[in-house]
Amino acid sequence: VTHDPGEAAEAVLAGSPKAARYGPAAFNSVLGTDLARTGVLVRGGDRLRQLEIADSLVLHADALRSLPATEAEEPAPYHDPVHPWAEAVLDAARRAGLHVVVTGGSELKDITRLADEVAPADLPFGDAVRALQQDGHIVVSVARVPAGGDRDVADGLPAGDVAIALTDGRSAVPWGADALAPGGL
Repeated sequence: VTHDPGEAAEAVLAGSPKAARYGPAAFNSVLGTDLARTGVLVRGGDRLRQLEIADSLVLHADALRSLPATEAEEPAPYHDPVHPWAEAVLDAARRAGLHVVVTGGSELKDITRLADEVAPADLPFGDAVRALQQDGHIVVSVARVPAGGDRDVADGLPAGDVAIALTDGRSAVPWGADALAPGGL
């Protein structure tokens, strides 16, 4: 009536009950597109929506380890067992307010100091994830499943509310994961 475009836009938004759903849907679309551009295969878009409410991150230690050189590669004079990006990943998770748990790797003492909790060495990966879920947490689980197969890690990874598998030429591809990251961390 007033021929004001701003007021017209407000009237349309106020009358649209679906407007509240556009934000998360747009975010998930952009996130999926950006992940695809980096080579990440998103398999479970519905579960990936839980990233916005996740409050815990369970990392298997193999996800934080640097891969040793293959026989075809020249070995480094000093091989650091911790991946170069591990500290940045843990720091980003802490800044995001996530409760960070590292399981399966008490020998990575330098990096585990950045975690809120280090699970006991004998606690299976899936049990660490389920324990947090029983306490009411929404858990993102991240692991690299060894190519030779590690039943504990392969079974525990999809237990997370959002499961992210780090894959490369020396790991198995766990098709039960919600996202497959071929570039690792």
